[in-house]
Amino acid sequence: MDNILVTSIEQRERVRKAERFCSTAYANWVQFVIKSDLKSDIVSLLAGKDVLDIGCGSNGGLVKLAEEAKANSFTGVDIDNLSVELSARNYPQHIFLCDDPIHIIKSAKRKYTVVSSELWDLIKSKEYRYFLAYAIAQHTKKGEFTIHTSQGFVENIQPIFNELGFNPVKNDAFGKISIMHKQL
Repeated sequence: MDNILVTSIEQRERVRKAERFCSTAYANWVQFVIKSDLKSDIVSLLAGKDVLDIGCGSNGGLVKLAEEAKANSFTGVDIDNLSVELSARNYPQHIFLCDDPIHIIKSAKRKYTVVSSELWDLIKSKEYRYFLAYAIAQHTKKGEFTIHTSQGFVENIQPIFNELGFNPVKNDAFGKISIMHKQL
């Protein structure tokens, strides 16, 4: 019985730490986007779209930006069950799934506008980066957009998307945010 109690206390502390960390990280990201010259472009591109946020984390990821844009729907996906549970609790009007983003993208019945925030920094495997970008490219219709933020995205990740038929429409001055248009 004591082990159950310890686990429960440890779990609650883990949840509190995750909430504090993600609230701070999300607040920092929102402030960055708000100050970015791309915010109005991002909001207009998400308006009326079905948005899929890959790597949404525990604070709903880009849900607030999608809500501001009046997106048609918002689905967040993350591989961490606790993160998904926290997002679902904080934003019950949206869908949050615990799964591999590649699986969700490949099995999607509808066409989403795929977005991410800081996900690419967490992916260490170059092969997985390519497979994820490939899944996004296969899912995105010609003429549609995908939007991603990550430290050094333009330098490190955007070339993969370029190989797969995307052209950058706009990048922020820091090389952190990229709006890409599918050409092929």
